[in-house]
Amino acid sequence: MDRLTEPFGPSHFRVCGNKTVYNRKPQKINRVSYALAKLFRLEEDQESQSVRWIQVAERLPEGGEEVQVTVRRGYVDIGYYDESREEWWASDDSGIMDVIAWKPMSEPYRP
Repeated sequence: MDRLTEPFGPSHFRVCGNKTVYNRKPQKINRVSYALAKLFRLEEDQESQSVRWIQVAERLPEGGEEVQVTVRRGYVDIGYYDESREEWWASDDSGIMDVIAWKPMSEPYRP
């Protein structure tokens, strides 16, 4: 589902496609601003949960699905898990060692 709000600087947000800018922490007396700020925080929380890193010990991605992976040395790569070989592979078909976590690929930017 697309977001209804979007960040606008470090302490403000706005409704997508709207020019009105709202404070992220309005007073409760401003009911509309307060309700929109709650919606903004809810969308921020849902977005951060949907792209969280998943530990390999917790579960593995579907076989062949390209995902972002983090390896023990700390760098991030793009790869997939081959269920038949029980190994991680980079998108260029080279092996990836010591994968500790993965997450689904993010959506491409849409203006």
